[in-house]
Amino acid sequence: MESPSTLSPARIEANRKNALKSTGPKTAEGKSRSRLNGLIHGLRARTVVLPGEDEQEYNRRCEDMARQLRPANALEATLVETLVASSWRLGRCRRAEKAALTQQVLDAEEGLAVARHAEVAGLIDRLASDPVAVTQRLWRLAEGCAWMAARWRQLGEALEDWGCWEPSQFHEALSLLGRRPGQVFADSLARDVASAYLGVAYDHRPGAEEIRNSLALPPSMPIAYGELPRQLARLAEDVFEPSEAMAYLRELIEQELAVLAELQKESETRHERDRLLARDRAMFDGSVAGEARSRYEMMHLRAFRGALRDLLMIRKAEGGGEFEVVEAEEVVSAPEPVEAPPPQVEAPGEAGPPAEAIGPESKGPATPSRPCTIEAPSEPKPDGCCSPWDGANGMGSTPILAESVPIR
Repeated sequence: MESPSTLSPARIEANRKNALKSTGPKTAEGKSRSRLNGLIHGLRARTVVLPGEDEQEYNRRCEDMARQLRPANALEATLVETLVASSWRLGRCRRAEKAALTQQVLDAEEGLAVARHAEVAGLIDRLASDPVAVTQRLWRLAEGCAWMAARWRQLGEALEDWGCWEPSQFHEALSLLGRRPGQVFADSLARDVASAYLGVAYDHRPGAEEIRNSLALPPSMPIAYGELPRQLARLAEDVFEPSEAMAYLRELIEQELAVLAELQKESETRHERDRLLARDRAMFDGSVAGEARSRYEMMHLRAFRGALRDLLMIRKAEGGGEFEVVEAEEVVSAPEPVEAPPPQVEAPGEAGPPAEAIGPESKGPATPSRPCTIEAPSEPKPDGCCSPWDGANGMGSTPILAESVPIR
């Protein structure tokens, strides 16, 4: 055979003329057959990869599936292509579900904290008008306890820096304790705080009018006419000495800070419990979009199972074996027992045929063959436990179809 470098011009010209005559098949049947000449698996003919998805990962999945299932013709290649496309779309649906539920969980957890902060802001505005109800609620919120502790620290700093409180700071201290200024005559705690406040405010024992101005009592007091001067006179007698008043207020602030620290810990425990409950509730998506994703997933899961079943049916049919599809809910009834023939009693003096004369037909009725049925997997559970693709790159458990193998 001549090498390409030694071909004569006449041979080269003849080869060109022969190449013009070889134009391939012209009929539709011939073109259909020649289309499969370079067929390996045909999985990349129509891509299902969307922008933002990993096309290389999809190609690796195509190659892995083709290597495992080894399609032998165009029909099997189409079924394998359906398997890959369905599994790819299943993964996309599950990623979308994960993203939606993750955002829902984060929103639920953050929403609790935002709601608590908003509630505390509203309670602070109502503290002076309704201190009893507001402080009860603030004590049950970690953010509320933190705010009250910060206010007590500021009151303590003012007491140390100035040596006394302003009337507004005295009223704030009463509000933080859940008391109103009008309770200084009836409530023991409010009366003691007022006596200490007056003790650090004056270097002498104040009179009734000075006490009234310092306490900034509201115009409408729940006491009878003429009682206020007497109440002020009694309170003037109970005013603490300056040193005693300073020690009392310091101790009061320390006690309140300790109580608020304990209440804040308890509140944080409740908030963590509420956060976990909100997270668990948010892990279920009962919205219209969530139902649509579930239908989308089930549709492609059925497509995957159907393509795999058809592929196995074709291969079983080509192999000539029996094939039967049985759903998981069906129960295969056991074959009816075959009764053995009654034993024959020989008459005295009669001998049966020799053992070698008994053929296979003489050994009683043969047990009929029965199919050994392997159940196909049932419809997937709601949690997606029968997913065809469990990992990002690998294939999960392959559904097994029922086939009947005669047992003789």
